[in-house]
Amino acid sequence: MSFLLKFMAPLLVSVGLSSSPAEDDYLYAPQVAPSVVFTLKNSIETAKTQVLLADVADCKGSRRICDESQAVIVQASPLAGKKASLSALQLDELIRREWPTLDFQVSGAKTVKIERASRFPDAAEVKSSLLMAVRQTLPEDLGLKVDIERINIAPSVKQGLDTGHYEFPLLRDALEVDYNFAMQNLRGQKSLQVQYITETNEVDQFNINVTFTMSKLIVVTTDQFSANHVIEAGDLERAYLPFTQNSTSYIEDEEDLIGKNIKVAVRRGQGLTANMVVSPHLVKRGQLISLTSEKEGVVVQSKAKALDNGIFGQIIEARKQGSKANIRVKVTGTQTGEVLF
Repeated sequence: MSFLLKFMAPLLVSVGLSSSPAEDDYLYAPQVAPSVVFTLKNSIETAKTQVLLADVADCKGSRRICDESQAVIVQASPLAGKKASLSALQLDELIRREWPTLDFQVSGAKTVKIERASRFPDAAEVKSSLLMAVRQTLPEDLGLKVDIERINIAPSVKQGLDTGHYEFPLLRDALEVDYNFAMQNLRGQKSLQVQYITETNEVDQFNINVTFTMSKLIVVTTDQFSANHVIEAGDLERAYLPFTQNSTSYIEDEEDLIGKNIKVAVRRGQGLTANMVVSPHLVKRGQLISLTSEKEGVVVQSKAKALDNGIFGQIIEARKQGSKANIRVKVTGTQTGEVLF
């Protein structure tokens, strides 16, 4: 049967009894180079990272060649919002490399303009990504908190349509993020480079203008206090205050404030500097002071005469009534102390 079909096929064609499919669809057709026409388009817009032959030219003729053209890469797509071009001569050379024996023709436009489909960056998404990157990068022990007041993106900025994420080389590539780095790069108005990296690792790069605000974690008052108030532990707490020129002068350790006198009236939530407090003599020489001593779990209360002036935490000498021996006392408050053994 197969021998008969092979013998009769040319005869049926010659007498007009056969339809006219494409040459490579014949059963037992002669092995000759198919004729294909590629019609170059005037312009295209693509969202893909690679430009394919089927994108820039319409294919007519061999079904096999036209199918293969769907996967032939012509060139990389231009960056988001940018344009490129491809001439008919360049297309001719590419086709000859891909199908060396192909009988083909290139028609249509002399040059196709290629534009990458793009969109304007989402400002809210950029801001959120930047804020997250800052907080992940900035060490907590610096006691600094950075926020973003606003960002500005030029209207001409474009990025690809592909799914991706934003990265910020300043933060990503920093060798060390310390106090000086934060002061120099994350405070006030700055110009910042942004990279939009797609799932295929394509990078769209642009700049934004950012206004950073910074707060510093310091010791503040829990209430308003009048002048000469002696600071106790419950009078203080830690809170973030907007960074100003005075921020570096604020006392950051509660232990450096407890027991000191406030020289001027202060409001609630106010930071304190060294010139706003003074160390008072909680114990004065010659005063009778109340002492607490503890040994092996037994607490004893007693009285003694102070032999020195003393501020909070200072170690002075005292003498108990009826004794000629001096004892060492740590000042703990107004006319109070703890006996040291």
